Amino acid sequence: MFFQSMLKKLYTIGSLQATDDGFRFQLKNRLLPAKLLGVRRVAVDGRDVPLDGAELVTGDGRVLRPSDVSPATPLEFDLGETFDVRLRGAPLAPGPHAIAIEFSSEPFGALALDVEDTLAG
Repeated sequence: MFFQSMLKKLYTIGSLQATDDGFRFQLKNRLLPAKLLGVRRVAVDGRDVPLDGAELVTGDGRVLRPSDVSPATPLEFDLGETFDVRLRGAPLAPGPHAIAIEFSSEPFGALALDVEDTLAG
């Protein structure tokens, strides 16, 4: 329970925004230096969002696909760093949404992050 509440600090509340072709949100490392080893799943309101076409945009402007991130090619995620997760798909309606993200990291292993954020209308 404690770890899950700490894990939620990765998600930047208020960052959920509509885009021309889907939506985006931001993650910020507020915990400790880590490496992202892979993204397995993103779901909104219990529905999986396809990861093909998804982008991870680092604070320094690099754009990666989830398939670019693996144990062989990890994404460094130092303390204080941010990255945007951009997903393509049906637009989200304004209002609250449940977001679930499953990913692998070093040193934590497989993790699941469940948060709620509100898309402004």
